[in-house]
Amino acid sequence: MEMQFLESAAALRNNPFFGIPQDLCDIVAKHAPSVRLFLLGSKGFSEHIIAIAREGNFIVEAVVDDFLCQKESNLHGTPLISTEAFVSKVRGQHDVVAINTCGYDKPKFFFNHVCRTNGISHMSFEQFVRAFGISSLLDFRIEDWGPYIADNVERYQKLAQRLSDDYSVQTLYSVLNYRLTCDPSYYYEIERPYSALYFRSGLLSFGKSEKMVDCGASAGEAFMGLAEATDGDFAHSWLVEPDRFNIHKLQDLRRRYAGTPLASKISIHGCGVGEAPCRVAFKHEGGYGSSIHTADVACSEEDMIDVRPIDEIVDDAPSFIKMDVEGAELSALKGARQSLKNHAPKLAISAYHRTSDLLEITDYVIQQQPGYKIGLRHHGHFRWDTCLYFYQ
Repeated sequence: MEMQFLESAAALRNNPFFGIPQDLCDIVAKHAPSVRLFLLGSKGFSEHIIAIAREGNFIVEAVVDDFLCQKESNLHGTPLISTEAFVSKVRGQHDVVAINTCGYDKPKFFFNHVCRTNGISHMSFEQFVRAFGISSLLDFRIEDWGPYIADNVERYQKLAQRLSDDYSVQTLYSVLNYRLTCDPSYYYEIERPYSALYFRSGLLSFGKSEKMVDCGASAGEAFMGLAEATDGDFAHSWLVEPDRFNIHKLQDLRRRYAGTPLASKISIHGCGVGEAPCRVAFKHEGGYGSSIHTADVACSEEDMIDVRPIDEIVDDAPSFIKMDVEGAELSALKGARQSLKNHAPKLAISAYHRTSDLLEITDYVIQQQPGYKIGLRHHGHFRWDTCLYFYQ
């Protein structure tokens, strides 16, 4: 795996279009800025592509979704069409590229099969981002990591040497090779189920005295995982969640436990986490995708949130910190400096939002607690949910 990593990094440094078939490179080079795109699937990354279409060197002709096109005529102003109509429109056309935006295997494989059997040029979303050089136009969470990885080969090799088990090393190189090559098959042998995230990684153990800081508590999934892992016998869980829609769900969750011992073990904190107290504009979306606005935007007072350091939120020594805060992980860890130094809690930290997460999060945590062991797991079959684990 390490040799493949080194070869792929060298290949990308020599060829910025590494991982993209030559025929697709030729279409982009010949027809830009008027390459015609057909987006396959409406629930993956289609909305991101539509949002930047006017700024990129391409034209979005239509979105292909057999089910949605029966109910709607367009998606954010872009026509919705069926697979049959798509094939009829593009077969034999040489200035067309289909972008498979799907994340789940079943629709992704379906659209790939349609394109192959009909001779339609197609690429994955990751290949599209690289081929059109549009990382700077996108949300940082879906940028092309490849160039950063290729520029930091030695740092990743040092990280591999720090990891505490062979499976973590294999996971690291699989993640890096996927990001370099845009080939998701690197995940197939190392992916673990999403249900194993945090509590069933095989790296952390949980007992009856657990005190969990749940940063990015969402609707309480990690809390439920803690309750399952400890059979409901734990000390406390600080549920930290700024999204107003998710806060209502957490309040409903706590009400369900009214009158039981669990109710007194839950505290809800409607704020974000960061290095220092502040107020920031926030995108309240509910579910998993909410995040701090990355640029100055006009924002109503209702949409503003308070950000607080973890060290100020907790009123006891935490034994476990879980963190999935959409790219604010490093800042949040800096706000937990005293907790890390004084108590060395177990950590499960999402490390897939920013290109530098794997390196910078690890460097910072080890600076605070050099004695930590480090593990890495990838939970799922897609680009999300790579998690760093720190433990003693």
